[in-house]
Amino acid sequence: MLVLKEKLSLIVFDFDGTLVTTPWKGLCRAYQEIIEKVCKKDPRTFFKNTGEFKRWYSHDLVYNHQRIGLLPEMEEEGKGIFYEIYDPFVDIYPAIPEVLNRLGENYQLAILTNRSRQSTVKLLGELAQKFAVIVGEEDVRGRLKPDPDGLWMILEQTGINPENALMVGDVKNDILTGQNVGAKTGFVTWGFGSLKDAKLLKPNFIFRKPEELCFNR
Repeated sequence: MLVLKEKLSLIVFDFDGTLVTTPWKGLCRAYQEIIEKVCKKDPRTFFKNTGEFKRWYSHDLVYNHQRIGLLPEMEEEGKGIFYEIYDPFVDIYPAIPEVLNRLGENYQLAILTNRSRQSTVKLLGELAQKFAVIVGEEDVRGRLKPDPDGLWMILEQTGINPENALMVGDVKNDILTGQNVGAKTGFVTWGFGSLKDAKLLKPNFIFRKPEELCFNR
């Protein structure tokens, strides 16, 4: 358990890879469907299996869309297919419900995600009630992380100053988002990111398992 020296009032979580699993098999299948049904291309020209998909995939969603030829006018159809195919593969990490219960006793909780707010709430189920604010891609109109607009929105709605907030996530864009507003940052190593990634980004905290999020105040 980490000892918290800074005064924090708000913890903002990324979603995929931080609170819920990011199964490569489901992600690969979703992209295959989008490429074939929306972009009208053969997915095998980009990757032939899950292993190749892992090497092909970027956390920059705009870049992914450009590579497969997913035009802006195709995105709504693509999102519908993505959530339909991918979300059944996704599970909440086992330790997260109890961690949220404990954190909720001392902090306001929020989510900032590049996926849709609607799909986030659906996957959370009753856990959605634990969060004061959930900001998804439809709320920021394309200004996705690391653009800080979504985090500023959360800070405004909760009335918390940046220096009293912690942004927690598993990839570079999560940490950059927090740093871009002057918030504390925490990198988790159980999602897409690794300990090596974390050290390069220099977050305020590195969490190796969900239970470490429960600070000893």
